[in-house]
Amino acid sequence: SKHDEADLRDRFDLLQSLIDAIPIPVYHKDENGFYEGCNKAFEDFSGTAKAQILGKTVHDFMPPDLANAQENMDKALFRQGGFQSYESKVLSVHGPRQDVIYHKALRTNSDGSVGGLIGTILDISDRKRMEIALRDSEERFRNIAESASDWFWEMDQKGRITWQSEIHGTSVWLARKTVIGKTRQEVAGQYLSDTDWQPYQNAISGELEFRNFEYCYEGTDNSLLHARISGNPIYDEDGNFLGHRGVASNITELREAEELLRKAQKMEAVGQLTGGIAHDFNNLMA
Repeated sequence: SKHDEADLRDRFDLLQSLIDAIPIPVYHKDENGFYEGCNKAFEDFSGTAKAQILGKTVHDFMPPDLANAQENMDKALFRQGGFQSYESKVLSVHGPRQDVIYHKALRTNSDGSVGGLIGTILDISDRKRMEIALRDSEERFRNIAESASDWFWEMDQKGRITWQSEIHGTSVWLARKTVIGKTRQEVAGQYLSDTDWQPYQNAISGELEFRNFEYCYEGTDNSLLHARISGNPIYDEDGNFLGHRGVASNITELREAEELLRKAQKMEAVGQLTGGIAHDFNNLMA
């Protein structure tokens, strides 16, 4: 009857309004892959009006490789039933090839036969770009950290080293595998007195930043190497103290140069003293 038809039309309009209110692209196809309907977000995403979408297949909008991949997934859903969720690429108005996640479900008729499918498209291109940028940033940081003479570190509330970048050409005692879980005093404490370590320990206990603290450690050839470290306290989002994070430098060459300079100055002073004594001796003998 006309009343039933009007009621059915009202229900269809309500359903379409609900679908149009969904902010992500939604579409449905028949069992042969022809588009039967979509929402406004799908039109905006594809850059195509609904009138140009209905009755078409994915082959009318996408290059063969993308169209074939989507058609094969649709056929697999028709064979297996249930739901599908997978990452893919599509053409959209936002770019040549967008990274998306498809969520699809089989649609059945009242008699249980396959009627088609309904699907949604979640655009994850921004997330993918951020993931790539993050990986690039991490790789760039890792390359810089592991090729530099300086190294980076983190330690917990007790001063135990929890992470350290690799150090090249310095000491086996500061290799990552030998220091993780240890304090610096445990690694190299024998070269400084408790008094010398006190400023460093005060910074750890007091959750304070520290700058240019120097200590010594043993090299692979049993030589004494010198390090200078600086660090800042770190906290979680609730303000709980987690430990310190900072940078360390191998300053052995600087300290060796200073020692050579001191020796040279001492030898110069000895030379001047010897010259003076010789001068005075000559005067006495004259």
